[in-house]
Amino acid sequence: MHHYANVNYSLLGEIIEAVSGEAYSDYITKNLFEPLQLSHTAATQDESEKNGLIDGYTNYWGFNIKTSHKYPSSKDDWITVPAGYISSSTEDLGKYLQMYLNRGSGILSESSIDTMFYGDTIYVDGDIPYWYGYGWTRIEAPLSEPVLRHNGLVETGNACIFLLPESSLAMAVTANVNDYYADFPNTGNAYCYCAATNCRECTL
Repeated sequence: MHHYANVNYSLLGEIIEAVSGEAYSDYITKNLFEPLQLSHTAATQDESEKNGLIDGYTNYWGFNIKTSHKYPSSKDDWITVPAGYISSSTEDLGKYLQMYLNRGSGILSESSIDTMFYGDTIYVDGDIPYWYGYGWTRIEAPLSEPVLRHNGLVETGNACIFLLPESSLAMAVTANVNDYYADFPNTGNAYCYCAATNCRECTL
């Protein structure tokens, strides 16, 4: 049986710090952000604001209210930075997705990618059944080819990334409101980036 839990990502952040002896933000910057040249991606609030973090909105009973960004300040918080507080631009997310399309770009091994996508995954039955493992949801039927996605939201925004490995296609969609069905023209902004065509971000 599969039950998603943010605490598992918080635990992973703790493991990274214990094994590396570094702060999570330092480790992921050195080993992922810098090698991929993700110049508008950060794992701290200070760095995110330096990168131009835009205002966010929180949905209260159908009304999107401008809300100050508030990153977790303690490891005792119910959610911590590794579980959802990496900020990025859609262009940087496109570079991140290209890493997968390029079979790891020397950062991840090809075998690790195959394990994440197809190996050690759990089947979840439902109206649209899927497999879940290592952060990626894989949907096959009724689609013509497997689609992998990861989505999430925090108090002031949400994002979803998609991969179609067989077609070498990927897309990132972000919005500065914590509602997947927000009325963007009234408050927030949505942006997309196509990693396959290297199309620059565009407002939806």
